[in-house]
Amino acid sequence: MKKILFLTLFSTVFASSFGQYSYFMKARILKTDSSTITGFVKKTSESSLNYGVKFINSTTDNDIREFSITDIDQLIFLDDSTVFEQVKYENYKLTNNTVKINEYRLAKKIVIGYADLYKLQLPENEWNIVFEHKNTFVYILKIDTNYYVLDQKEKLEGSDYRLFKNYIGVLRYILKDYPKLTSNIQNLKFNDKQIIPLIEKLNNEHSDISSKVLITKETPIIYHGPTISYAKLNNFINIEGSGYSLGYKASIILPEVNRHISSDIGFLMEQIFYTDLKNNKYNKLYFKVPIGLTYTFNNSKIAPFLSFAISPYFSNEFSEFFFGGSAGLTFYKKYLLSFSIDNKVSSEETDLKVHFDQILLLNIGYRFGTNKIKMNK
Repeated sequence: MKKILFLTLFSTVFASSFGQYSYFMKARILKTDSSTITGFVKKTSESSLNYGVKFINSTTDNDIREFSITDIDQLIFLDDSTVFEQVKYENYKLTNNTVKINEYRLAKKIVIGYADLYKLQLPENEWNIVFEHKNTFVYILKIDTNYYVLDQKEKLEGSDYRLFKNYIGVLRYILKDYPKLTSNIQNLKFNDKQIIPLIEKLNNEHSDISSKVLITKETPIIYHGPTISYAKLNNFINIEGSGYSLGYKASIILPEVNRHISSDIGFLMEQIFYTDLKNNKYNKLYFKVPIGLTYTFNNSKIAPFLSFAISPYFSNEFSEFFFGGSAGLTFYKKYLLSFSIDNKVSSEETDLKVHFDQILLLNIGYRFGTNKIKMNK
């Protein structure tokens, strides 16, 4: 337990020293006073941009400036040309339908034309998820100077939750003069693949105004690569041993949701050499499948991270669950060095020859990965 507390405290303090300039990306801001500035804007998720941005002139700049939503007319991330604009958001909070929201937000622009379409990723405290994972965002449609919110909500009626597709009614009103576009609107699903083509068709009815689909989605970031570890048995009843593991791990990040957090899975072979109470020596081969989450503090050349995972251990003799944590560093986004502790979920000993309580590991890894932007042409 002391080792776990020390690992957590050390990694938190150490990581905080690297986290100040996390996920700043090159961007241009068009301010509401018509001036323009170029520098780097912090983007850990799309929802983090709802109310404003943190800005630095360069990656070596120590002066972080904050611009509120009232300061920003348009924000463009230069690496992928993603456009965010100030939009009017009028709605009721998804978590409390008695509180009305009437404010401006910064939303991603995905269609431009007679009707401009925006996608607004909501802050987590405004999510309304019971069974529909799509309730983390709303669409906002702008026609002339009017804004319309397209959303769906889950509401409790009696003892059951029902899904209310509010966007259907709003679209019926907007498209009342376009009967061809409303013929099958009742079956319209709340996703980019169906909403965007419908707005494109609406824009095509106004050919005098140029229409274009912008970037629709930043695809998941996938990292994967080999790892090797030195393992040391710890806190056993007079059992000493060590070993190594070899394997492959993969991680996936959803950048629209949160760039700090990845979901992880791996498959590793672990060879353990140990001596039991009777001084008998053993050489055992195990397999484990760690499944967990990693929080990476920044995207700099040296990036500290914390990981937590549950790992099924199995062999031809037994199978057990371990839970554990890791603290480490990623160098140049490719090389990983970390220290891990795996603890057995149950401390009951049924066979001292094969059952372990805690394993300490020193890990070295390499990862491949890409982060591509999906664009509609």
